[in-house]
Amino acid sequence: MPQVEISTSCPLDFIDAIWKEFFVKSNRGVSVEYNLGWLYQINGFYVGLRHNGKIIAGLIMCPIASSMLSRSGGVIGFVWVSPEHRGLGHSGL
Repeated sequence: MPQVEISTSCPLDFIDAIWKEFFVKSNRGVSVEYNLGWLYQINGFYVGLRHNGKIIAGLIMCPIASSMLSRSGGVIGFVWVSPEHRGLGHSGL
């Protein structure tokens, strides 16, 4: 059964997975450090799934606030699921 992990830092294997999925496959981006360097010190947190120690899914959640509107909320980004685990219902965990 996959294990949920939550952290204020991104694991390196998750950063590598999203770099390959969203940048290398699309033949874009300069480098992990240039395009995704902010992931090494995120202002928010990472939520992921591991199965047998291997990252199989993850996402980044960051808070946002508007002092003008006296509101706060959050944004979700870099939602990634390994190809072999897509469509298996892991989002219900």
